[in-house]
Amino acid sequence: MRESAEDLEARIEAQRRMRDFPARPEGSDDVPAERYTSAAWYAREQERVFRGRVWLLAGRTAQLASPGDYFTFETGLGGSILVVRNESGELRAFHNVCRHRGSEIVSGRGNARRFRCPYHLWLYDLDGKLRAVQHERQFAGFEKARYGLLPVRVATWAGWVWLTLDHETPPLEEWVRDFADEFADYGIDAWQVVDEGSWTFPANWKVIVDAFNEVYHIPQIHPQTVTPFFDLEAGLMDGYERHTRMTLPFAFENAVLSLEPDRRVPVEIPPALNRVQRNADMHYFVFPNVQFNLVPSYATMFAAFPLGVRETRFDYQFLGIGPLDEARRKYYDPIAAAFRVALDEDFANFPRIQRGLDTGALTGLPLNFQEVRIRHFHRVLAEHVGAA
Repeated sequence: MRESAEDLEARIEAQRRMRDFPARPEGSDDVPAERYTSAAWYAREQERVFRGRVWLLAGRTAQLASPGDYFTFETGLGGSILVVRNESGELRAFHNVCRHRGSEIVSGRGNARRFRCPYHLWLYDLDGKLRAVQHERQFAGFEKARYGLLPVRVATWAGWVWLTLDHETPPLEEWVRDFADEFADYGIDAWQVVDEGSWTFPANWKVIVDAFNEVYHIPQIHPQTVTPFFDLEAGLMDGYERHTRMTLPFAFENAVLSLEPDRRVPVEIPPALNRVQRNADMHYFVFPNVQFNLVPSYATMFAAFPLGVRETRFDYQFLGIGPLDEARRKYYDPIAAAFRVALDEDFANFPRIQRGLDTGALTGLPLNFQEVRIRHFHRVLAEHVGAA
């Protein structure tokens, strides 16, 4: 049952007044430091998490508006996934691998009626069916129906395309059921991308996930860019079966809606938002690697994709309420630029943390009361990774 705004407000006030911090139900054991450096642990993460029963965010549905629109998604697992809208308007996803000799078929994004392998010109339609084979008569007993592109499960939620490489993963609507109705209040499926970027860092992917799952670092790392706008002591940290949520109240009314307090916000705040949602950053972590900041007039998405034990691709999007006309761009562009400054402050820490972990001096990482989302994440991660 969804928590009411009144109950949330009461919990926020209790959190604000808290002076004694008891142990969390999640326990108090240190997070093993080897999880950030062990090749064996990383290999199990790849196989049992990212290739396992999870959903991975691949891109915005707006990139696939028309039949034939496609993009390729780099999973970090080797190779890529081809996502396309077929002639009937349905989404399809396939391993981006020709069934003949394994060549990658296409890259980037675009619009196509067919996909032709650049190596030996095998031709596939938008539903992945093999339509033409060069010198087909030379393949004894060949049946084209057996050699279509290999499908990948695909679904959409909140305006994003999601993929899973495991056929037994629960349906996406079940995966996000804990807070899907809260997302619906914002209507972000129709919001538009104002800014986006992708970076690669010499750090384990969990270093990045951990960084955005707590506020303990904010006064030191973001003294001017973040700290003045939020009531950090009042932040609520909640865990679900797999995912987590943070409710971080604004320090003052409309704190993050504009860089100029007296300036009119040129968008209508979604009417379904309750009092808490209108005056807080609702931060969601979707296991294993995606985070969302939802505030009344804009949102951000972070996704950390492991490329190696000590290498991670970090994808970022800043979204605003469309249409992005001139007035709205003038509103959003400075806020998005300020958000980039805060990101740069975080980015500087990732290599430092990894270098410290790589010394091998630490056996475990202690976590405080407000870092419980990190503890929750590592508990769920360990359940997926299991024993060697």
